[in-house]
Amino acid sequence: MTKIKFLFASIFSLLVGFSTLAQTKNLNSMEENKTLIKNFIDEIWHNRNVDKISTFWDDDYTNHSMPPEMQKGMENLKMSHQMFLSAFSDLKLEVLDQIAEDNKVVSRLKLSGKHTGDFMGMPSTDKSFQMTGIRIDRIENGKIVEHWADYDMAGLMRQLSGN
Repeated sequence: MTKIKFLFASIFSLLVGFSTLAQTKNLNSMEENKTLIKNFIDEIWHNRNVDKISTFWDDDYTNHSMPPEMQKGMENLKMSHQMFLSAFSDLKLEVLDQIAEDNKVVSRLKLSGKHTGDFMGMPSTDKSFQMTGIRIDRIENGKIVEHWADYDMAGLMRQLSGN
């Protein structure tokens, strides 16, 4: 009977150990995913290095925040980022909150800057703006494979037009 109890206790300890190891690995992975998004924001948005976008995004990504014809392709991705960078010379994104679960990261952001170039047909107004947004990124093998975003674009356009 003692041997059975010992065997049961040993198996139980192994299972708990494997479970704890898996949880630790998952937590590390979620932290790495959050860091990936922060590094992406720093390198692409703050350092304005659009040519490094493929460092963060998988070649076969889907950007659900764009029209269907723009959802795939590195050139489309670079073009959409360059549009914002050209229109807002001092664009800053501040990560206010991040939540990670499994392979997804949700980031609540504050964007600010000055409108110094053409943006969606609107010539420069030299007006400063501030808006918030939420982005959700699904990450596999250390790269973004799916992206969803919701930004207060109506509020941005009101700020730029002065209405």
